[in-house]
Amino acid sequence: MKPAKASKRKPPVYVISGNEILTIPFDLNETTQHPDGDGTFIPDTLMVSVKCNTCRSTAVLVGQDVEESERHSHDEGMGDEIFYSGVCGGECESCHSYLEVEVDVSKYADGWIFQNRTQDGCELVEVLGFEDALRAFAELSRKAQLEELSRRQDED
Repeated sequence: MKPAKASKRKPPVYVISGNEILTIPFDLNETTQHPDGDGTFIPDTLMVSVKCNTCRSTAVLVGQDVEESERHSHDEGMGDEIFYSGVCGGECESCHSYLEVEVDVSKYADGWIFQNRTQDGCELVEVLGFEDALRAFAELSRKAQLEELSRRQDED
C-alpha cells in the first residue's frame, strides 16, 4: 500500500474537544474561526502528522495531556487570550525512532492560532485526506455514544 502524500505548505495541528475537531494550520498570520459561545470547546487532545527524519515515513502523533499554559487580558473587552500546550509523541513504526512535537495554540474570542511547535526527530507535514478520515471517525464515535446513551435510557 502506498503512503498518503504529504505537503509542507501549512501543516496543521488538529485540536480535539470531545467529538469536535478544529484544524489550525501553522500560519501565524491566519486565525481559524470557531464560534464557541458557551465556552465548552476546551482542548483535550492534539494531533499532528509528521515525517520521520530517519526513514522519511509519515506518522500521526497524539498528545492527550493538553494544558492551559497561560492567560493574557486584553483591553478590547473580548475576554482573555488563553494559551494551551501539549506534547504529541510516539515511536516511528518503520524505524522505531522516537518522534515528538511540542505544540502551542491560543484562543482569543472566536479565533484560534497555532502559535509554536518544537520538533524532535521529525518535521510537520500535512497528510492529504487525513482530516476527512479523522472527521469520519469522530462522527462514528458520536453516533456510537448516542446509541449507547439511548440503549441505557431504554433499560431504565
